[in-house]
Amino acid sequence: MLAILDQRDPQMAEQIYQLQQVAYAIERDLIDYPDFPPLSVTAHDIQQEEETFLGCWLDDQLAGVLSFTLSPALLDIGRLIVHPIFFRRGIASRLLVAVESHAVAGMQLTVSTAEKNLPAVRLYQKHGYQLMERTVLPDGLVLVRFYKRRGVQTCG
Repeated sequence: MLAILDQRDPQMAEQIYQLQQVAYAIERDLIDYPDFPPLSVTAHDIQQEEETFLGCWLDDQLAGVLSFTLSPALLDIGRLIVHPIFFRRGIASRLLVAVESHAVAGMQLTVSTAEKNLPAVRLYQKHGYQLMERTVLPDGLVLVRFYKRRGVQTCG
């Protein structure tokens, strides 16, 4: 089941936080980046976020979360996390498809990840996202930003 989450609710913020901790620990190890900034985000920080949070529930457990911001011309994905026990079950793809329904025709969608996060890079490419930008941070971490333009739907 997919649903918009209320991250301002302390219990929901705690659930998102717990999910982030296990998911981002895997990403930290995958990209070999010991001081991975998302791991320092607290439940209180999550409550203060202005993003919209979309959750995917399986077996009565929060299996994945995608957060995004929406403006008239842009939908920017801030986080896409899946609990490791639910890896390879299509959760990330379901969340991406769901968030894309919030974009109107012609709108640009963007998302960023570490270049070494090959599962995420492959996911975005599989869903039609194209490389927009590659940034090397002073500490050597390489971030890649992808974009996709929401197509114009026609009748017939």
